Amino acid sequence: MKDITFKYENIKFDYRVAAIIENNNRFLLQKMKQDDAYTLVGGRVTLLTTSKESLIRELKEEINLNVTQKDLKLLEIAENFFEAAVPFRQKYS
Repeated sequence: MKDITFKYENIKFDYRVAAIIENNNRFLLQKMKQDDAYTLVGGRVTLLTTSKESLIRELKEEINLNVTQKDLKLLEIAENFFEAAVPFRQKYS
């Protein structure tokens, strides 16, 4: 299935989901090989899937964690826009 992402001029938009995973007051983060920063576990939402369905898929793919929609709770919606020419850099307005 196709990821929900598009470019317009020098702006790139990715529709992504991520999970905050806590155990004994410790939080799970991941570090991608191509990046220096740590991030929450997650990934892109695909066309014709809900945010929860996409997060369930990403958790299974990334860390082999099986969850159900009942296990998930929406905490925040964050909208970030990035300049396409500069990957991994957030554009602040």
